[in-house]
Amino acid sequence: MRSNGSQKSFAVVPLRGGRAGFLGATFDPLFINDDPRDPDAMPGLSRPADVTAERAERRRALLNVVERGSPENAATQDFDALRRMAVHLTGAVARGPRLFSLDQEGPKVRERYGTHRFGQSMLLARRFVAAGVPTVAIHFNKMTQCDGWDTHGKNFENLKGELLPLLDQSLSALLEDLDERGLLQETVVVCMGEFGRTPTINPGAGRDHWGHCQTALLAGGGIRGGQVYGASDKNGAYPRDGKVDPVDIHATVYHCLGIDPEGEIYDQFQRPHRLCLGRAVEHLFA
Repeated sequence: MRSNGSQKSFAVVPLRGGRAGFLGATFDPLFINDDPRDPDAMPGLSRPADVTAERAERRRALLNVVERGSPENAATQDFDALRRMAVHLTGAVARGPRLFSLDQEGPKVRERYGTHRFGQSMLLARRFVAAGVPTVAIHFNKMTQCDGWDTHGKNFENLKGELLPLLDQSLSALLEDLDERGLLQETVVVCMGEFGRTPTINPGAGRDHWGHCQTALLAGGGIRGGQVYGASDKNGAYPRDGKVDPVDIHATVYHCLGIDPEGEIYDQFQRPHRLCLGRAVEHLFA
């Protein structure tokens, strides 16, 4: 899901790495780019008003007849799998209560997460988790004052005035909500970006891209809470203690999910690839 703080609609363009790669389109995520505060956050999953369930079934049957003569290849197989999932989702949406409708939540819960778009995106993510969706990602994007966390200018003003209050309210609400529902121990929550920010301040009072050091937050999934692992030098420029590589974060998440990070997956040519080159941070589970 993509979350932004403005009312402007952005094109649905998956971020780099947001698709399933050689695993194929069947494993691509379902992108949600509409504001979850809208009554219909996923209009693509709702049948038009003039299409009844019976009419939709006739359409599906006709399509099956037309496609019987289609050549069998990877592309058509992916399409068939995606179509079946779409039909299933559309049917599930038609049989309420709607998973995508936040009206199912009480006003106190919605206010706890924050009535802004990011907070309601987090609440929608919790609904997905409770419904059994295995993986949910929220991209913190385009805010009213800045381009997400990419604070090349007015870093401190944007953090204090918008970014940190939104994150503090919504993330704490998500963790508390999952814990109260007994879902936190079986759910891994990861909050991080793709890199850190420069320890120096640029002329625009901003901080630029910095890949040498950053902070990540992990919770749930068997991770012991209330701990800080590792430390940077006094300038926040380079790791000083407990250095962790990004691939170690991947391995840690796999470990939480009960997946062997050293396992193998195979591409479309049946070539083996190690699932992860990192090692789980075992200290987090002590």
